[in-house]
Amino acid sequence: MTKRWVVAAALGALLFGVLLTGRGVRAEILPVPDSVRQLRTPHEDVHELRAIDGSRRLGEQRLRAAMEGDRFVLQVATRFVDGEQWDERAEMDVSHGYRAYSFAKTVQRDGSVIAEGHVDFTSGKVQWRADGVAHERTFAFKPDTYVGPMLGVVLAAVPGRSSGRASFRALVFRPEPQVYTVRAEVVSEEDFRAGGLVEPTTKLRLKADLGAVQNALFAKLIPDHYFWFTRDETPAFLAFEGSLGSAGPELRMIPERRPTRTAKAG
Repeated sequence: MTKRWVVAAALGALLFGVLLTGRGVRAEILPVPDSVRQLRTPHEDVHELRAIDGSRRLGEQRLRAAMEGDRFVLQVATRFVDGEQWDERAEMDVSHGYRAYSFAKTVQRDGSVIAEGHVDFTSGKVQWRADGVAHERTFAFKPDTYVGPMLGVVLAAVPGRSSGRASFRALVFRPEPQVYTVRAEVVSEEDFRAGGLVEPTTKLRLKADLGAVQNALFAKLIPDHYFWFTRDETPAFLAFEGSLGSAGPELRMIPERRPTRTAKAG
């Protein structure tokens, strides 16, 4: 078992360091912009993964997004410099807001599968394999539950809100699955700078919402994660910063090239 499978992946590597579930503000299904519903040509993005101080390249992630009927499908391939590979497929029904439909992830090293996860959000069935042992569990998922690569998509709805915040649930593999309430909020508008890229952005903070008492007790133990979205009519994911689980390295995910207008629409 590698450290990386203790978490559920970049673009969404949003996992929290303690096994606590709390009650926060009312969670909600996040809305789908017309630019996603009307996406006719698949959109592709490439992001570089770097150490938090920018000193080391850790890998790259390639994303392909496409509409297939009423479903928005994300295919994500993450390749790390140490040879580990993640392949993910996430499907969301977008007919009435973003609703998770299915998710699958495979982790390989040296040509061998070392971990897997499969989620059917309609039945609540979750299957995963870790350390060579297969597991299965059934959840009663709320309609506002998202996982992995979905997070970088659904959070694009937050910058345009008058409140500048939203709350929903996140399914997390540690490697066993857990569901957390999480809160996203706008913290600033700033120019994101990386290499030669200078892009006006809205910066969001994502954190676990464990309820007033537990938030006060455990806030320092649970790392925050940050997302940058383009600051235009249709915000799009640009960059990410956070830790890969409680034992994993912190990293920055930055675009390998300046996003085009087509990419922003995706």
